[in-house]
Amino acid sequence: MDEIKTSEIQQPVTIFTGYESLQEKAQLLFYKEVEEGCVLVFDKTPFFARGGGQVADLGTIDGAEVLDVRDWDGFYLHVVNSKKTYQVGEVLELIVDKEMRKRISILHSLTHVYWGEIENILNSKCDQTYELITHEDSTIEMVTIDEQFITQEILDQAIEKVKQDIALAIPSQIYLEDNKPDKRVVTWENVSFDYCVGTHVLNTSELKPPIILKFKKKANKHRIKFTF
Repeated sequence: MDEIKTSEIQQPVTIFTGYESLQEKAQLLFYKEVEEGCVLVFDKTPFFARGGGQVADLGTIDGAEVLDVRDWDGFYLHVVNSKKTYQVGEVLELIVDKEMRKRISILHSLTHVYWGEIENILNSKCDQTYELITHEDSTIEMVTIDEQFITQEILDQAIEKVKQDIALAIPSQIYLEDNKPDKRVVTWENVSFDYCVGTHVLNTSELKPPIILKFKKKANKHRIKFTF
């Protein structure tokens, strides 16, 4: 991957359609063999490229396994486990793994809602210094202010709050603030408001209560790892 330069890709940037669709027939704009298999760039893609703390979608392209997707200056580089030779101009079928997308969307939305409920209990905002949402779990690092601290009791209280949010089926509201693509807002009324490019559920009824895997704290820095 390191040997690829964006200057090699003399094409418009990739159009991401993955908020609306999980399957596309797209035209191949760039092909290159790499150690992992090959890298493919298309005019459009339903695959979410890793970013905003969220890992890339899994799935297949032309029946071959997608290992990773990276957004490189607007070009979506699909790393595919295939030694097949492709021709620029070909139209291939791109299919996102529906179950894996669903799981990571639940985890990402749960991260926002759980974090929001922790802040609501503290009645204070927290600075996020780290976030990683994989297909298996979510890890967030939060820094509290005003000399407040997150305790196991607060984590447990927030889980109960999340259970209430699930029962209320609060709609996910997603929009561009001032119509700016770099200001994509994801919010649940009275629970959470954040800027986020990730994938999310339609409402909180799709969430599951978080299960804490690890909780570490040092001074006012708290790292929480959970799944569902």
